[in-house]
Amino acid sequence: MPGVIKTRVGYTGGDRADPNYGTVCNGDGHTEALKIDFDPSVVSFAKLLDMFMAQHDPCVPMTTQYQSAVWPQNQAQADAVVAAIERVENERGRPVYTKVEKPKEWHDAEWYHQDYNNKNKLRLAAAFGVFVLNNIPHGSFPGQEPLKTVLGGAVFVSLLPQLVSPFDRLLSMLD
Repeated sequence: MPGVIKTRVGYTGGDRADPNYGTVCNGDGHTEALKIDFDPSVVSFAKLLDMFMAQHDPCVPMTTQYQSAVWPQNQAQADAVVAAIERVENERGRPVYTKVEKPKEWHDAEWYHQDYNNKNKLRLAAAFGVFVLNNIPHGSFPGQEPLKTVLGGAVFVSLLPQLVSPFDRLLSMLD
């Protein structure tokens, strides 16, 4: 989006000093969040809020890990969030569950969460390939089973950093 300078995914809203994906999944009080650095001369905070509200359903209550929440950095942003919530409630005719909270300490998520879609295009494509191969008749073409094995293996290998924490720490130094 023009005007967005940088984004980071991470955790905020909780009190744990060192959250990670595992502790957040286990309910440590943090929310998975997106931090956006933007140029207000190019894109307004209100426009970012409109995009935020359009990208998910804020009318559905969620657990703390996945809740709809905004941490405005000043009173003008807080006022804009309240206005956006009122707009969405009027448009949809349902209550919005987006929480508006005071900023808390930000913690960057692990390296494999950053730029997730770009880093995981091959994993997602391989998983889709396995899905397709599992849903066509066995033996539809020569090499179907070995291809499924290779694609499944690629998906598994791509998950190793997330499954083995020492390996994760090593790879995070390279990110």
